[in-house]
Amino acid sequence: MINFMFKKGIALLLIGSCLSCNFRSEETEKEIESYKIEIASMKKKIQIKESVNFSLREINEKNESKIEGLEEKAKSQFYLSKNEASYLIDEKMQFILNKKDFLDKTIKIADFKSNSFFEIYNFFFYFGDYYESNPVEDQRGFMQYLMNRFDRNSDNIRSFFNEEIVEYLAEAIRLTGAYESSGLESRIIFLLTAYEDEASDPDLFLKLHKKFSSNEWSWDEDFLLNLPSENVKMIMSDSFDVVVDAQKVFDSYGFWARRHKEGNAEVVYTILKEFKTFLP
Repeated sequence: MINFMFKKGIALLLIGSCLSCNFRSEETEKEIESYKIEIASMKKKIQIKESVNFSLREINEKNESKIEGLEEKAKSQFYLSKNEASYLIDEKMQFILNKKDFLDKTIKIADFKSNSFFEIYNFFFYFGDYYESNPVEDQRGFMQYLMNRFDRNSDNIRSFFNEEIVEYLAEAIRLTGAYESSGLESRIIFLLTAYEDEASDPDLFLKLHKKFSSNEWSWDEDFLLNLPSENVKMIMSDSFDVVVDAQKVFDSYGFWARRHKEGNAEVVYTILKEFKTFLP
């Protein structure tokens, strides 16, 4: 009987141990499973973070590449041959979306305080085919190239130099403090006076263009000094207390000779007149 009871106890103990082991095993499995779930979640977060970081790095690298490209383009835009630059412009200069910014840069490069308007005009309007085969070497050359490429028909000129732009240009030049001292004021007055005085005889300017463009033309000071009427000379002398010399006559009458040849004299006169009204 005692032996039977002993054996029964051993059996119960073994069963209990087994059950106990089973219970602990299920709890452990559940705990391990929760750990697995947590680990999987953490891994997923890490993967997402790494993926985001990779994407951000990729975006940053692309942006850096773009910036480098733009910087290189900015550095090289004033060092282009005429053919290479042609994609930037068209004959009407419509690529210049911000005309005011273009004018600001041009005025800054011109440096009205250090140069006379005669010098500024000449180095911005260099006539010739130099840039057909030679590269543009600096910013001034680039501006010069653009100005000489401009298709100067009346519609294009009026479209580019609308009244708002003319007013802005006048104010920008006034702010340089060199409108008078640069000689631009006297130049404008002389141009307007010469045009108004000779407006009834536009053929005169066409004849002058033919004469000045001729290979036979040589500097004739007497001829030039006799071109302006006494009215023109009087206005210039009274306004600026200067002698009307041959160079001033050639510059002004030659200017209108080209404008009449191009057929845009009337619109250019209108623009110059507007320009004058916006200045003291």
